[in-house]
Amino acid sequence: MRTPVLVKDALANRFKRPYFGLRPRKESLAACIRYYGRSIRLVLRFFGRLRVPLGVDVFLAAALAVPLQSHEVYRGFAEAPLESLLPIATSFLALVILSAAISLVSLAVLKFLMNRPLRLRHLLALGLISSVPFGALSAGLIAAKFADGKWGEAVNCRLELAGLFSLGMALVAAIYPLWLQHRSPRVIHVLSRKFCMPSFALVWAAWISISTVLVLLLGPIVAGGVGPIAILSWFALSVLVAATHLGVMSDRYGYPLLGFVVLTSFVFSALGLNHNHEIRTLDTYSREIVADLPKAFEDWLSNRADLAAYKVHQLPYPVFVISAEGGGIYAAYNTALTLARLQDSCPRFAQHTFAISGVSGGSVGAGVFSALAANSARNEENIDCGPATAVDGGYQTITRRFFAQDLLSPLLAGALFPDFVQRLLPVGISTFDRARSLEHALENAWKVADPSGPNLLSGSFKSLWKPDASIPALILNTTEVNRGRRELIAPFRVNLLLAPQTLAHLGSVVDVRVSTAMIASARFPWVTPAATLSTTSGLIQLADGGYFENSGAETAHDMISLLTKSEVDVQPLGKVSTVRVNDEIVRVEFRLIQIRARALPDPASVRGELSAPIDALMNARHERGVLSFRRAFFDLCSSCSLQSLRIDDRVLFRLLDMRDFAYPLGWYLTQRSQERIHAGLGESKRCPLRDRSEVSRSETQINNDCLFTVVFNFLRPLPQGQTSKP
Repeated sequence: MRTPVLVKDALANRFKRPYFGLRPRKESLAACIRYYGRSIRLVLRFFGRLRVPLGVDVFLAAALAVPLQSHEVYRGFAEAPLESLLPIATSFLALVILSAAISLVSLAVLKFLMNRPLRLRHLLALGLISSVPFGALSAGLIAAKFADGKWGEAVNCRLELAGLFSLGMALVAAIYPLWLQHRSPRVIHVLSRKFCMPSFALVWAAWISISTVLVLLLGPIVAGGVGPIAILSWFALSVLVAATHLGVMSDRYGYPLLGFVVLTSFVFSALGLNHNHEIRTLDTYSREIVADLPKAFEDWLSNRADLAAYKVHQLPYPVFVISAEGGGIYAAYNTALTLARLQDSCPRFAQHTFAISGVSGGSVGAGVFSALAANSARNEENIDCGPATAVDGGYQTITRRFFAQDLLSPLLAGALFPDFVQRLLPVGISTFDRARSLEHALENAWKVADPSGPNLLSGSFKSLWKPDASIPALILNTTEVNRGRRELIAPFRVNLLLAPQTLAHLGSVVDVRVSTAMIASARFPWVTPAATLSTTSGLIQLADGGYFENSGAETAHDMISLLTKSEVDVQPLGKVSTVRVNDEIVRVEFRLIQIRARALPDPASVRGELSAPIDALMNARHERGVLSFRRAFFDLCSSCSLQSLRIDDRVLFRLLDMRDFAYPLGWYLTQRSQERIHAGLGESKRCPLRDRSEVSRSETQINNDCLFTVVFNFLRPLPQGQTSKP
């Protein structure tokens, strides 16, 4: 039996080279605890020296494997591989460079900081770290497969092949540190000496500066060409090199340089020193007297070219008010395409549409349609509105061309380079604002979609609407951060009964660009920051309109209520309102169309303590939109039913069915997703209202088909000799 002295000597010899995973033989419990404790400390010290590569891996894993927007990007690459050849090639090259850089930088750091040669277990750990970029990509590609084979059989096959190829690249990346250590030790030695010198800071500072300047000068063009995956990888590579160098300098000199940089950026942001999200304003209408909502409606109505015909036939003048729900790119495309098909099918539609209440993505779609109407819609006395639905037409063609552009890459480039650099500066530079990158992307997409005409998205917001034209007025909803109330962007004053505007009057008193107004309403949490605006009463901060109410129905309902309850200009008369126009009474009939999505509710489950408050806020936000719509539905059409649709209903809705497919909440939409939305738009010839008095609203496609039938009936041609409405 061994003596305690021999046990002590044996443990001392063994602890000279401890490693994790092997237990000492038949020793005391205290000795085992000390042994494992020292082994764990060495493991933590090893990975602590690689904290930056590990952080980059976590960022890439979260960005490439999890979000639905990333899955949509993969599907876009897979459905058109030849058209996406440049983004695919740049993404692959960027990920290869990033994986190799993780290996090289990690080996150089360990070579510099460790006093003994790297062992096999160290190289295997480095291989695991280096394989994460391609491993996350492989997981994202497999998760991106369509569940419905009708839409994605060929795409799914390409995604599976790409996922397997990425998995193979991950294995190559895992072996690369071993090969590099045994075949190129001289390269690692030289790199460790150069990389760990203080002067190397000039290299990565120049690198990030050049990348930032390129994004500022050529943002929408370059970003759209290389794609979002390459931009993410390039940003991760920049952070890897810069932050690792700062970490090595911190370990070398004993000063927490990396922590100091991170803390400084937080302090700058907390104090508002580097805030750069001011709204781009124009001075064109700063001194003009602006009309309010009732006066603007009166001017608009008096300028309708076909108003006299309705007076002759003693018919109320039909007026549409639209509400467009938020939801990112899919809501924008759904809104713009629905309105475009209505206008293609019935060219009188824009002439009778007074306003569109948009929220978030719905505001972007509404802005695109209003710009299209400004180019092509006519305000004439005799415009045909046939009974057939135009499944294709000029408005729909330009709309599809507009949303075929990549709006995500310019936003990512602006957020990850100029706006990221801004977080490190104590002075705000408005040019670095990532929201402006998205605004420029919208303007560039309009140039591509409609190159023949002027770029209306870069023009004046107030000038877009004219009371004598067939252009719907944009009423874009935002949320004022300071008070949590609704703030509207409109070309005239909109002082609603229950929600008066603040002194900003953005879009009327303070004019902005159309793209700026659209994005001011679509300020997603963290993706696009809250915007600030200077007013006579101080600064106000505007966030996404969906914080307050995501359907837009509440604003549309309040507008109709104001126009039918004004004591000066409007008097209610049952379903038909009377409006005084140039000392003459005009009968008006309002109809509300809401464009929204129908999705399955979240499955019933118990949320965790961290996620439950966030889920409750998000679900309450959605439910508030549902309640706003139902309040408008029953107030404006008390005899209507949510279960059935009749030909004379005054509240209609176009539903985007999301029960079988979840569209991404972002700024990139594939052709297949566009085709899904396009297929569900609706056609009047399929509507069964011709054979029955009502149809069920529960069937999404029937509801969408009959929307066109009801609109066509509402705007039907005026027959000769008719004296009353049938």
